[in-house]
Amino acid sequence: MSVTRFEARQLRFAIGSIRREVSFGLESGDVLQVTGPSGHGKSTLLRVLCRLTAAESGQLLLDGGPASGIPAWRWRRRVAYLAQRPVMLPGTVGENLAAAFDTSRAEARYDEPLARRLLAELALPDGALDKDARLLSGGEAQRVALCRLLLMQPQVLLADEPAAALDDESAAALVNVLGGFVRDGGMLVLVAHDERRWSALSRERLDLSEPEHRR
Repeated sequence: MSVTRFEARQLRFAIGSIRREVSFGLESGDVLQVTGPSGHGKSTLLRVLCRLTAAESGQLLLDGGPASGIPAWRWRRRVAYLAQRPVMLPGTVGENLAAAFDTSRAEARYDEPLARRLLAELALPDGALDKDARLLSGGEAQRVALCRLLLMQPQVLLADEPAAALDDESAAALVNVLGGFVRDGGMLVLVAHDERRWSALSRERLDLSEPEHRR
């Protein structure tokens, strides 16, 4: 019997005057695409799932345990959020990647060889680690942010339009990396409008254009 590893139970949240209630369960290797018109809460849902925005009611569970039993900072390492416009700190790309591990809360050590490999797989140029992070384009910053999250080895990745600012070659590289994350047992919750770019990933859908959403 399969075991649900990431679950939302009657999770209620607001987006403006709209109220949503969402229930779903994901297992290792699952991909859930969140769809719906602009302004109907797709990005807000991702923020609720990573506990950056509070739900009005309902439950989040990971590996059978409630989110309330896990400190928020630790939850966000296990349920990682890739925003559309990620923040880059002053310094190089390498310093931005290492900064996530330079804390007493770090649960792993910074792996520079793995960082170099991920950056190459994400179609970022040689020498990217030494580049000033604040000079990155929007698409470059999003791929660096994805690299930073993957280095933390999350169980769930929440990705908000991760390929929207990319050309076709870079987008294909990003989709391939996310596909590898899923094949290795990760769970992906995805907001994306360009179906063509994501055709290689088998996905279930959660449609926020409907008044109530359960899967």
